[in-house]
Amino acid sequence: MTSPLPTPTWQELRQFIESFIQERLQGKLDKLHPDEDDKRQTLLATHRREAWLADAARRVGQLQLVTHTLKPIHPDARGSNLHSLPQAPGQPGLAGSHELGDRLVSDVVGNAAALDVFKFLSLQYQGKNLLNWLTEDSAEAVQALSDNAEQAREWRQAFIGITAVKGAPASHSLAKQLYFPLPGSGYHLLAPLFPTSLVHHVHALLREARFGDAGIEAALVTPHGEGLLRSPLLGRFNLSNLLAAVGALLGLGYPLGDILRTLPQLQGPVGRMQRLGGGDKPLVVVDYAHTPDALEKVLEALRPHAAARLLCLFGCGGDRDAGKRPLMAAIAERLADGVLVTDDNPRTEASAAIIADIRKGFAAADKVTFLPSRGEAIAHLIASAAVDDVVLLAGKGHEDYQEIDGVRHPFSDIEQAERALAAWEVPHA
Repeated sequence: MTSPLPTPTWQELRQFIESFIQERLQGKLDKLHPDEDDKRQTLLATHRREAWLADAARRVGQLQLVTHTLKPIHPDARGSNLHSLPQAPGQPGLAGSHELGDRLVSDVVGNAAALDVFKFLSLQYQGKNLLNWLTEDSAEAVQALSDNAEQAREWRQAFIGITAVKGAPASHSLAKQLYFPLPGSGYHLLAPLFPTSLVHHVHALLREARFGDAGIEAALVTPHGEGLLRSPLLGRFNLSNLLAAVGALLGLGYPLGDILRTLPQLQGPVGRMQRLGGGDKPLVVVDYAHTPDALEKVLEALRPHAAARLLCLFGCGGDRDAGKRPLMAAIAERLADGVLVTDDNPRTEASAAIIADIRKGFAAADKVTFLPSRGEAIAHLIASAAVDDVVLLAGKGHEDYQEIDGVRHPFSDIEQAERALAAWEVPHA
C-alpha cells in the first residue's frame, strides 16, 4: 500500500509560492534595458510576496473562463474563446452549441497579470494545485500566504471565490458553465451557472420555492405555461440544476407538462445528498462531504429543509491532512444545531488522536458529543432526533467499508441509517 504524502508545512508552501513569483519577476527583469532602473525598482516592489498576492487576490476576478464541451450557450454570450460546431442545432438567436478548443489553456482569457494568477492557482504541489489546497482550507496553505492571519484568510476567500456563483444570473453574458482548465486535458467545474439563456427566463419566473423533508417544490411560470415543479432532491443548488434541465428540454421542444411529470422520478447518485426517512420519521441525509468546503456547502444546502434542528455527524480520515480537522469542527459548530464527532476511516492512525485534533476546532466542545464507533454514533444521533429534524451523516457517502488499522471492514452509512430509522419507530411511534 502506497504511503500517503506528508502534509506540507506552511514554510514549504511559502517557499514554493515565492519561487513562482520570483520566476515571474526574473522573466520581466530580463526584458528590461540597463537604463530602465525605475521600472526595475517598481517590479522589485510589486513582486514582493505580500504585494504580489494582494494584487493577485484583486485580479482573480478578472479571469474569464470557458464553457464545457457541448454545453448549450446563448450565441450572444461573451468572454470565452468558443468554437461553433458546423452542425449546431437549435433555433437561430435562441441556443447554439459550442465546444472547447484542443488546448484548454487557450480558452482562458484575461489580461497578462490576471493570467499569471491563473498559472499561480494551477501550480501543482504534491498532486494538488494551489486552488485545491486553498479550497480544502488547508491551514498550512493559508498560513503560507501571509504571517497576518486575517490577511491570509481574506486572500484565501478571494482566490476560492472563483469557484462561487456571484449573485443571481441576470444577463446572457452569464449564461455559461464556468470551468477552471487544468494542465493537460482536464478541467474543474467552478460555477454551475445556467447553460442556456432560456433557463434565465425560467429562473426569473420562479414564483416561489419551498424546501422540506419531501424535497423541493416550486411554482414555475414560463412562456410555455405554468406548473408545479416537484423533486425529491435536496438543496438550492439542485433547484438550479432542475431549472437548467427544464430550460434545456423546453428549448428542445418538450411540453412543460411532460417535463414536470418526469422530474419527481429523478434521483441523485448514491451517497451524494442521499435521502432516507422523512415523513413520519426524521429526514436522514448521507453525503460524501469530507472536506471543510464540502461540509459547509452541504450544511448550508440542508438548512432550508430543516423544520426543526439540523444535526451533523462527521469524522476525519486518518493519515490525511490533519489541518482540516479543526476547520471542519468550526464549520459544523457554526452551521448545525447539534454535532456528533465519530470515526471516519482512521486507517493506521489512532482514533483518539484524530478526534483530539477535531476537538481543537470547537469553541464549546462540552456541547459536542464524541463517540468513536461510527455505527453506535449513527444509531445514537438518529435515535435522539425528532420527527422534524434533519440528520446529516457526512464523510463516507457511498462507501461500503470502514478502514481501521489498514483493514477494510464492511460498513455502510446507508445501511446503518436504515437500521436506526427502523428502530426509531419504537420509542417515537
